[in-house]
Amino acid sequence: GECVRNPISADLEVQAVSDLADSKLFTPDIVGPNGVSLLTISLTNTNNSLLINVSLVDNLPGNTTNGLVVAPVPNPSTTCGSGVVTAVPGTQTISLAGGTIPAQAGGVPGLCTITVNVQGRGAANTYLNIIPPSNVSGTIQGTPTVIRPIVDASAPLTITGLSIGVVKEFNPLTVFGGSASTMSVQLINPNNADLVGITFTDNMPAGMIVATPVTSS
Repeated sequence: GECVRNPISADLEVQAVSDLADSKLFTPDIVGPNGVSLLTISLTNTNNSLLINVSLVDNLPGNTTNGLVVAPVPNPSTTCGSGVVTAVPGTQTISLAGGTIPAQAGGVPGLCTITVNVQGRGAANTYLNIIPPSNVSGTIQGTPTVIRPIVDASAPLTITGLSIGVVKEFNPLTVFGGSASTMSVQLINPNNADLVGITFTDNMPAGMIVATPVTSS
């Protein structure tokens, strides 16, 4: 026989597996300052037993001036059994307690959701909302086993900058021999926040002057 004198080694990577997973999304995922988006958190169960005593904590990113907060009208709801969703307007924490996720049936994972309205505040920015595995748990029914997701659940919400719309019209569009036309200008605020300190200047082209007498409103 042959003798192998040098040791032989190999690495074995063991990947954890969990029957509990979570994901999230914002609808829409782009809002203006103070705009409202619907946050949906989905919880799935691939175990053949119910998951009970399901709990979740979602800490919204940023702060209450520049960041995401629970909207003034949060409308919290859940399909996770008799679970209770807590979402206080103006705060940055959304939680679920005492939830239930259905068992997998026929190869189809059990699913339940949590929905809450959130508000984007402050300057333009993109905020990544992350729920770490340590913030989600459930107990396999009939056992003392508590399981958690393996990976983070995350979704971005973008707050865009403030904008202003300008619409300008003349009536009539055509004049002759120094006749006057009435010019109207509309300033439109498409944002979910008040615009203050607005200034407006219209530099007329050559050949156009302010009529006399001036009629403005």
